[in-house]
Amino acid sequence: MDELVAFIRAAVPKSNEISKLEANQKISAVIFTWFGTEFVVKPTLNVLELRGTQLYVSGLSILMETVLKQKKQLLKEAERRQEEAQKK
Repeated sequence: MDELVAFIRAAVPKSNEISKLEANQKISAVIFTWFGTEFVVKPTLNVLELRGTQLYVSGLSILMETVLKQKKQLLKEAERRQEEAQKK
């Protein structure tokens, strides 16, 4: 979970607006607030918006999920290129 917390901090735009970023072991997810919206992120990078005690798939949660998954893909591609360069 600590790895996911660090990844979210690095991947989310304007990360200085993140508050309450914490791992919740009970539900195996990370919860954080960004610009007043509370998000729940599973290790699969699925993102839901938390309103009170209800979880929703919202436009913002879909956008946040896209950002996180895109950043993860870019990191994987960079690692692959680095490994290929080391082999040469």
